[in-house]
Amino acid sequence: MLITATTVNGLRVIDEMKTKSPLSTDEKTIYFTRIVCLVLEDKSAVHGCTECTFTGSLGAVRLHLGAQHPKAVSTVPRVSRDQLMGLSATQLLEKAASAERNARDRDYWKRRARKAEGKLRSIHATTAPTR
Repeated sequence: MLITATTVNGLRVIDEMKTKSPLSTDEKTIYFTRIVCLVLEDKSAVHGCTECTFTGSLGAVRLHLGAQHPKAVSTVPRVSRDQLMGLSATQLLEKAASAERNARDRDYWKRRARKAEGKLRSIHATTAPTR
C-alpha cells in the first residue's frame, strides 16, 4: 500500500493497515480500497485517504473521498461508431440482445430495490420511538 500521510498532528505514521468495510461478512472480508488505517508512533490510529494526505475518522475520510476524489460516473466502456461498423450483422444482433438483457435485469433489480426500500421505510416508521 501507499502511505500518503507521513505525519498526523505531529506524530509520525509508523504503519498502515487495511480498513475493513461494513459490507464484510463472516464468510467474506471486504476492505476499503481508498481508505487505510494509519498507526501513529504513540500507537493510536487514524484513517487516511490513499489519494492524498487527508486524515480523520472513517466517516470524515469517506465524506472527503466523495467530495474531493469522486469515482468516475460510469465504468462501462462506450462503443464507438467505428467499432460498430467493423462488426458483422450477427455480432451486432448479439450485442443488441445483450444490451436488452442487461436493461431487463437492471429494471428488475431497480423495481425490487424500490419495493424493499418502501418496506424498510414502513418498518422504520412502525418501530421508530415516539417523541
